[in-house]
Amino acid sequence: MELSSASVLAFEFGVPCMLMLVLALSDAFGTRLTKRLILVVAAVQLIAVVFRPADYNTDTSAYDSYIDLLAGSSGNELLLLTKFEPLHLLLAVLTQDFRWWLIAENVVGLVLLWTLCRRTARLETLAVVLGCALPLFSSSVRFGNGLLAVACVLAIHQTERGRMIVTTFVGGLTHVSLLMVGILQRRQWLPTALILLGFVAFALVDEDVRGRAGGGDEDEFKGAGLRSFLGCVMLMLYLRARLPDYRHKLFTSDLLSALGVFLLSMLFFPVVNRWLILLMIVMAVDADAPLAKANLPRGKGGIAALALYAALMLPFLYKLATTWGAEALAG
Repeated sequence: MELSSASVLAFEFGVPCMLMLVLALSDAFGTRLTKRLILVVAAVQLIAVVFRPADYNTDTSAYDSYIDLLAGSSGNELLLLTKFEPLHLLLAVLTQDFRWWLIAENVVGLVLLWTLCRRTARLETLAVVLGCALPLFSSSVRFGNGLLAVACVLAIHQTERGRMIVTTFVGGLTHVSLLMVGILQRRQWLPTALILLGFVAFALVDEDVRGRAGGGDEDEFKGAGLRSFLGCVMLMLYLRARLPDYRHKLFTSDLLSALGVFLLSMLFFPVVNRWLILLMIVMAVDADAPLAKANLPRGKGGIAALALYAALMLPFLYKLATTWGAEALAG
């Protein structure tokens, strides 16, 4: 079974609109029902994008070719033929088929999202994670699942002892760029700045790394960097207004970290935008417990969740709409 590109686009456009409606009505629904509806609506999109054409986008085409290569390989060849991280390589070896691999990846994503709904209390947290991760399941499903996995670990493992090791380990299992999560979850701008400088130095001396850091579609990456930075700033301002401890202890450091990653992404290496998305996930999940303890009115929390989700999704929906329109005119 395979859906047309137009049908998949329709699901990618319609599901975020439904999620915005659910968040808008969250005060009337209550948190528990809202979470259940979020899971059901998100599951619709995860199921639909499984059946996208192999040429739906460049990432999907690459995954299709990777799975074909893996199907006839064994031993060390499995590690050499693709850049898959351990989780995705394991699923590819077990399924041996592109469509079944997508099904396995999206089942993992749904389980992770269910776990996150169980382990978090605030809709603002879910709104940020959904806005960052869910659109990726039609393209970079590896990174999408990685973000959900990291968010789950951050929500479950809230004590500082061993947290950096655990988050880094899980990040590395799911996406190489998520090895940065251990540094970012410390919420200190200086270690982040040192890592960024180290990355620049490494990229300057290694042509392969420099080429990969430039991304594929540079305009797409730069637009995403701006969207992610504005989303980060919006989340920071919300947390600053609601949580006195955040205002005094973390706001300045988070702002400097986000600004450093954004400038590096915008001016030199667009792919570094992934760390900006990761920082936003870390901020949102770490703020979940303090926001829950603050006993904020449910209605205001729902409005904030809607605003955060809309800020992340509206640029994506605009891009989908223009793509959809261009394909309709061409057809």
